[in-house]
Amino acid sequence: QTVTLYYFKYNLGREDLVALFFGITLPVMFLGLLAVPKLAASFGKAGGIVVGAVITIIGSIGLYFTSYDAITWIFIWGGVVALGGTPIAVLGWAMIPDTVEYAQWKMGLRADGAIFSFASFFQKLAKAIGGAGVAGILAFSGYVANTEQTASSLAAIHVLMTLAPVGIMLIMIIAARYYQLDESTHTRIVRALADSALEESDTA
Repeated sequence: QTVTLYYFKYNLGREDLVALFFGITLPVMFLGLLAVPKLAASFGKAGGIVVGAVITIIGSIGLYFTSYDAITWIFIWGGVVALGGTPIAVLGWAMIPDTVEYAQWKMGLRADGAIFSFASFFQKLAKAIGGAGVAGILAFSGYVANTEQTASSLAAIHVLMTLAPVGIMLIMIIAARYYQLDESTHTRIVRALADSALEESDTA
């Protein structure tokens, strides 16, 4: 989202299209929400994130190879990226409550507040790092605000808009593949916690 503003202003020379771009991609994300429950049911939460990441990669690569004057295709690929980002955003947060029961089962402590606070903190930290990273890369490439950009700064903006998300999605796919808390495992953990609570109640 941060780079989109630079991309439309400097690479495309069409800053006037930014509002329309977000006005189209946001409804696409809302439509994508309708598919998330079925996606999670079919592939699991981690699998749904992998599917979203693959869709995002396809959209990002398509955008990378699209010329700046092909506005329609830029909007299409932007919609594909938005669609892929939907299950990532939704299922990422949906996985957090599952870890509450896992921590309780593993450590014997239920720490809802701490887990959700850490998740919120790292989300804010990621946004800060992302914003600072974009600013740092642009500064290194010779970017100067509100002037005609050099070839290197335009290339940096283009890569940040297209290939950088590909790298991030690949890391996410690897992380998701190591996620072991699938639905059956979570159900077994919840059942074990319920049995333990029942035994404690009977003992008391």
